[in-house]
Amino acid sequence: MAHMKNLRELKFSRSIVKKGHWDAVATLESLEILDFSVCTFVDGPADVDPDKRLTVKVPCLSVHGCNGYPQLLAAIDTRHLRTLTMDLEFADHVDWLSETALIELRVYDYDIKRLTMASPTRVKRLLCQMPQSIQVLRLPFRTFSEIDESLFVDPAWKTMPLLRSLTLEVGRGPDIAPMTVARLVCDGIRVLRGLRSLTLNAWGPHLDVEVSLVDVRDTIQEQLIDIPGLNFVQIHGTAVRLVYGEWMDI
Repeated sequence: MAHMKNLRELKFSRSIVKKGHWDAVATLESLEILDFSVCTFVDGPADVDPDKRLTVKVPCLSVHGCNGYPQLLAAIDTRHLRTLTMDLEFADHVDWLSETALIELRVYDYDIKRLTMASPTRVKRLLCQMPQSIQVLRLPFRTFSEIDESLFVDPAWKTMPLLRSLTLEVGRGPDIAPMTVARLVCDGIRVLRGLRSLTLNAWGPHLDVEVSLVDVRDTIQEQLIDIPGLNFVQIHGTAVRLVYGEWMDI
């Protein structure tokens, strides 16, 4: 691996990643994308004195279903990250987002059985770390028995002036109407004046969601009209795009 100096993309899948792997990856000066899927990090940079530690400088990192996060966290030079894709398990170990110059952040919740996974508390923790440089954001959250309205009036939304694209994966309880959640979200994110694209997707056990075109258009006119650059909205599969001043279905 160390001889492949021009390698731009590297993926580890169901692998046991050791110190030798990290030492080799750290020499790949052209590496742009590093992906770990269902891997175990058994030893490496975390076992080395920080002053002697080799770190990986890569702009795009993806982490899903892994174990042994301290090794991974010690290996990555976060100052170089621009795109980060991760699951909630890894996100729980991340406390440095605000120190990065991230442009894109995508967080996934792959476990639809554990009801506490994408809780508002965990989502708020991520929001509080969000760097001002963020332009593309994807987050999961769940509202099962009741809606936590504080999530959508959190001051952290106001600290993302460059945000252009927001995708929320919405897990909701059977007694909560899909448009109830959608309107609450829209009321909170109207502070994102630079937003151009908004997507709310149904997620989890209640995927049989139908939202009318009229509901989507009404929500835009009533709650999102003050966002000047907004030109795409999708709510639970019903999508509209702004064309010559008119919201047209897609």
